[in-house]
Amino acid sequence: MSALDTGEIATVIVCELPTGRELVAAFRGGFGHLPGDHLIGRWGQALAQLHRTRHINPDKATRVDQRRAEMVEMVDTWVANYTNLAGAGYGAAADLMAATYVGFEALFHSSTPVDFEDLHRAWTAVADHVVAWDDLRTGHAPVPWPLDLSPQSLTNER
Repeated sequence: MSALDTGEIATVIVCELPTGRELVAAFRGGFGHLPGDHLIGRWGQALAQLHRTRHINPDKATRVDQRRAEMVEMVDTWVANYTNLAGAGYGAAADLMAATYVGFEALFHSSTPVDFEDLHRAWTAVADHVVAWDDLRTGHAPVPWPLDLSPQSLTNER
């Protein structure tokens, strides 16, 4: 017999996911480690650290990739249990954003000269993943890119 069958009031907890901006903060260590910070932020911080470890020590790639897969599954399970968001892919999206951020970070902190355009492309890729994450967590359809700014599209006369 469930709580609803006995007339008891059931409490349903529906949580929100952290924003893309909060996840980027977690990747650099500014979110996810304090009491009250979102658990996904803590896992995002761990995913970024795993990507750093993989970058620095390729010999550990197999174990790092296993742990990343476990964390991706943990994120998807948490989303399924504590949000009203449908589908999977949240863990993979967080992992891909972490990988992209760590790639940018490696370029930014490189001891060798880096072309500005390469750095810009890397940061733009991070921004694209932030927007994609926010679209995913809010249920918005991604904006088609590149934008069609032709006169026909602006007047809806196709």
